[in-house]
Amino acid sequence: MLQDSIPIQRIGKNNVNMVCIPNPAIDPKAAADKPVPMLIRVKTEQEADELCEKLNQYKKSGGQ
Repeated sequence: MLQDSIPIQRIGKNNVNMVCIPNPAIDPKAAADKPVPMLIRVKTEQEADELCEKLNQYKKSGGQ
């Protein structure tokens, strides 16, 4: 589920960055409500553009 408030942006040539609160938590020792930056690396600039566009599309449509 992607909330409207999740910031998603292209970083560099082939990376997409987003900050979210993972559920379940990545680190069980860390606070469960602490936002975590996630960097998603793909092979090409085109794939990064497509991923960013698709994530933003799902964010706006509520995943439908």
